[in-house]
Amino acid sequence: MDIKAEIEKIIKKITGDKDLSEKFKKDPEGTVKGIVGDKADNDTVKKIVDAVKNAIGQRCARRHRREDYRCARRHLRKEEGRREKG
Repeated sequence: MDIKAEIEKIIKKITGDKDLSEKFKKDPEGTVKGIVGDKADNDTVKKIVDAVKNAIGQRCARRHRREDYRCARRHLRKEEGRREKG
């Protein structure tokens, strides 16, 4: 299994789907396990979750020059709102 490819796939899915984004916020490990399936053990799933959270946080950091996962979640919600309106 190519972990980098899985991480990129999960980031695209989470940022592109409002329901999946909400599910990830509530249960990150369960969401990742659901996307990846049985291909990954629990340690790998935890590493993927950390990498996804970090990637989402870095997007926010580029905007605000800080790393704050909570801020990244706010941006995700704003982007989702824009998609719904537009």
